[in-house]
Amino acid sequence: MRVLQVASGLHDWGGIERYVTFLTEGLAERGHNVTVSCPASSPLDQRIKGSKVNISAKGKWQLSSAAAYLRFFKANKFDVVHNHFNPDFILPMWAAHVCGMRNLVLTRHLALPWSQSKIRLYTKYLRKVIPVSNAVRDVLLESGIPASMLMVAKAGTPSKETKRDRDAVRAELGWGNEFVAGFFGRLSPEKGLDVMMRAASQTEGIRWVVFGKGPLEGEIKSCAQIQFKGFVPEVDEAMAAVDAVVVPSTWAEAFPYSALEAMSLARPIIGSRIGGIPEIVEDNVNGKLFEAGNADSLALAVHSLASDRQQAIQMGLDGQKLQKTEYTIARMAERIEAVYETDRLAATKI
Repeated sequence: MRVLQVASGLHDWGGIERYVTFLTEGLAERGHNVTVSCPASSPLDQRIKGSKVNISAKGKWQLSSAAAYLRFFKANKFDVVHNHFNPDFILPMWAAHVCGMRNLVLTRHLALPWSQSKIRLYTKYLRKVIPVSNAVRDVLLESGIPASMLMVAKAGTPSKETKRDRDAVRAELGWGNEFVAGFFGRLSPEKGLDVMMRAASQTEGIRWVVFGKGPLEGEIKSCAQIQFKGFVPEVDEAMAAVDAVVVPSTWAEAFPYSALEAMSLARPIIGSRIGGIPEIVEDNVNGKLFEAGNADSLALAVHSLASDRQQAIQMGLDGQKLQKTEYTIARMAERIEAVYETDRLAATKI
């Protein structure tokens, strides 16, 4: 199949950008001809290998992007046009539809509802919406999206290996033999960093570490119980060096990549029981779940793993085994391909 991944609104490097990059690689491995539309010189543009077209969109009603897509679709036909991010939800779909393409799909990466007006507009063009987790699907069902339009296809990540010795990395980061609980991600309120700071103040003998950037950087730096390491573009070595990865979100995370990456690196996950996190973390199997927003519950979960290092190691290994079977790039591409095939068959019946 000829597939266009529409990512002209993606100017950063986060979970959705990773999703597009990995999906493109996986589909190409399965023999599909994949093109990605993305902003020139963006992190996505720098990482995508293969066919690209540089189209940039800052908002869903940016008419210049509509004109660019019209020109592009008049010259290029695709079996599937796959959208990913809010600025690309309308005009690229409209342009593809005008140019005769009907097999349009959209991945929903957030567990947030859609208004009735958005549903009417989006479903005018879309054949399938792909929720990245059951939690996202449930929100869309409650919003009023027909169940027949929804097909859950969970993401995957590369199987990661680090080259440097873990003890050497820990020594370089200033860590000794203490239990290290690490956060990796954007430093914004919905990520639950206030919960982590409160939990850190309740614990002794635990090193709490934060990697990332965002509006809460000042607060994190001022917290005496947390070691702030800032933004690191490639965090594999640091993530592999912690004893557990903490995902303390207070909003409904859809399907966080930080958790998948932790599994790949054989790190146990301590995650809040909200959104799609419990679909990744099986309590007492590959990590610990705690009640979202509850600092006492988070502190207990960390202490539980810190008091039994062998259990923490085994949880990490169990998570890695699950990632290698269910959450690889190949399995991700296989799941998305199944959506495309269903969509293409529906399109041929019109």
